[in-house]
Amino acid sequence: MPSLKQIIYNALVKCATPEHGVVPSEFPTPEAARDQFIAMVMAELFPAEEPAPASPASSPASLPERVAARKTAKEDKAAAKAEKAAAKEAAKAEKLAAKEAAKQAKEEAKAAKAAAKASPKKSPKKSPEEKKAEKEAEKEKAKAAKEAEKAAAKAVKEAEKEAEKAAKAAAKEAEKAAKAAAKAEKVKASPKSSPEDKKAAKAAAKEAEKAAKAAAKEAEKAAAKAAKAAEKALPASPKPKKAKAEKPAEDANLQKIDPTWRKHLKVAAKAASKEVTKETEAELLTYLNGLSKEAFNATKAEEHVKVFLNVPSAAPVQTAQETVEDLDAIEVEFEGKTYFVDPASKRVYEQDGEVFRGVGYVGMAAFTAMEVPTDVD
Repeated sequence: MPSLKQIIYNALVKCATPEHGVVPSEFPTPEAARDQFIAMVMAELFPAEEPAPASPASSPASLPERVAARKTAKEDKAAAKAEKAAAKEAAKAEKLAAKEAAKQAKEEAKAAKAAAKASPKKSPKKSPEEKKAEKEAEKEKAKAAKEAEKAAAKAVKEAEKEAEKAAKAAAKEAEKAAKAAAKAEKVKASPKSSPEDKKAAKAAAKEAEKAAKAAAKEAEKAAAKAAKAAEKALPASPKPKKAKAEKPAEDANLQKIDPTWRKHLKVAAKAASKEVTKETEAELLTYLNGLSKEAFNATKAEEHVKVFLNVPSAAPVQTAQETVEDLDAIEVEFEGKTYFVDPASKRVYEQDGEVFRGVGYVGMAAFTAMEVPTDVD
């Protein structure tokens, strides 16, 4: 920072130069008159110190120095302008991201509300008092949810305002930095500017650039805060609860899927281009225990698995039965095809020439919707 003496000297240099028409005859130039006047003032103000430094007019900057100074100032101005543009774009992007997050939160909340409304709830009969209390509780819950949504929207809006405010401040500081850089260029290029003036102008430009960077950083922080507020406003997604598989009864056809059944399941799944998971094994176990004892014991394991996965069997299940009369089956039309159903075992057969191949069971897998007439002559 310049001293008091230097500040007074600079002020006198700027305002004490007389015009050509009023210069006393003993002075060859206005600058000479000014220098003597400044020397007298400085001697009166600072008698114990050395004389004031020479006038900048006596040692003008060289042409290369002025060119270099002008080039540096232009570069500083361009850098400040780029900084301003970058801060503005960053603030704009963050604001857009915050808006998108808020919009997504609103849509998800709306979808969750619609899904909750659409899903039916089965419950036992309740008394009028219980129904009234439940209705009041639902109202309070809806009211609380609405208040929470309102508060979240308010928080997002305030954060967006702060981000916009910070972005404007960053733009303003960047503009100041550009002006300071332009002023520094002008001072450096002027032959009347002293080294101290040039130094002060350069320092001012640096400070302005520093302030612009700090403002841009604050704008970035405010935008991040807005995005975080919008993200916080998103409703928490409930984690789905896995249903626990019920343990088969003691007299069930199968207690668990052992390695042998698992092997048949993998082979059939590979043929059907399907994936085997824990859920698939659980569904197979449920399917097998849904069969009657007779139906379960009448077919091999690999055939049961093929029926479960809707994989066509390569060989007939019962080759000894060659006619419908042998099967004592009921003819049923289902989904545009003719099938034959054994009324005792509910086994479904498909005719292939004179051979009848077992393809499933009534009420299971592909034949879940099949209905068999009971009053057949």
